[in-house]
Amino acid sequence: MENTITVSFADADRVLLTHWENVERRDYDESSWVDMVQEIANEYMITDNNGNSRVCDVSHAIERACLLAVTPMQKAHSEAAASVARRIMETDPVFNPDYKTTGHWNFFGRNYIRRKGETLCLTGYNSGWSFEYKCYGGEVAEEPILYNDILGILQDAANCLWSEEWRIGESSTVEYTFVSNDIKTLITCMDGGTVTTQAGCFRNCLKLCLDIKGMESGWSYRGGKKAYYFAEGIGLVRTENTYCGGAMTAVYQLTSYEGTGDGYMPICDGFKRRYDALDLTDGFRASVEYAYVADDDGDIVVFSDQTGVRDIPPPITQYSSIYGEELEDRLWSEGKKAESRLRHEINSFHLLCHFLGRPTRATSSGSE
Repeated sequence: MENTITVSFADADRVLLTHWENVERRDYDESSWVDMVQEIANEYMITDNNGNSRVCDVSHAIERACLLAVTPMQKAHSEAAASVARRIMETDPVFNPDYKTTGHWNFFGRNYIRRKGETLCLTGYNSGWSFEYKCYGGEVAEEPILYNDILGILQDAANCLWSEEWRIGESSTVEYTFVSNDIKTLITCMDGGTVTTQAGCFRNCLKLCLDIKGMESGWSYRGGKKAYYFAEGIGLVRTENTYCGGAMTAVYQLTSYEGTGDGYMPICDGFKRRYDALDLTDGFRASVEYAYVADDDGDIVVFSDQTGVRDIPPPITQYSSIYGEELEDRLWSEGKKAESRLRHEINSFHLLCHFLGRPTRATSSGSE
């Protein structure tokens, strides 16, 4: 560790100090749980001097972290972090040549849920604990996986996870600044009726309709119109996110849970919730699992294991198929840029041949 403090300016009344700090970790203690989870978060991916990133093998740190975990907090942290880190390694075409699934939107998060007056808020995000892997191509079929940050999107839209003011028939407007974006969200509370999911049938739900304005650029997917359904004693059971200008809706539903409580958003030690995206196409899969654990002060820490992957479709040999385009994308993902560009030219030539050689529609006497 290096620290440099410099007096940049000084007169009889004032002194201006500048501070520069550089920390370099040279090793990790294999007998320390904290060091092992830090190794997972810090070393799962490295960037070279040219700015190129690559996935690295942290399987030993995963094994040690899971073995050294003793407390419920450590065990929940290790389980979620290990799940995400293993998935990042398994779905990277360069790191794992035998990959069957590609990774696109995978996150491990550690946050606190704290009560502020009459609201519950997601807070305390620490980049030193959390990590992610994003490879988003902007495809329409891919966009629904962006919404697996169910709690985070709700927090950013309403500036809380739950408010005691949310009652059927009520409406309100929330305005605040989020990452230099001025957010304005219209919140309308409605009767959500009965919601049936894989986890059960939930009656007398509350439906929260959100119209979110101000999310710009890379945050735009967190804006627009969304709906959250809450079931008493359970919490969130369904989310709906419109996209493609409102023409399409990405739906996540509660598929399993552990623990019940009081109210429409109970948060208690030992709770678990899993949500899966419905009806995704083109091989995409998305989900999120939340585990809730109380710390020594009684505050609830929530660990999130967010999945956004794509299963590689089997080869298709019909002339009218998209196998060539799939191969082009796969070569690009594997870092084989020149081969991918060549496949692109071949695909374009095939499309031209297909266009010129398509049979015409003709009719003859007595037939169609």
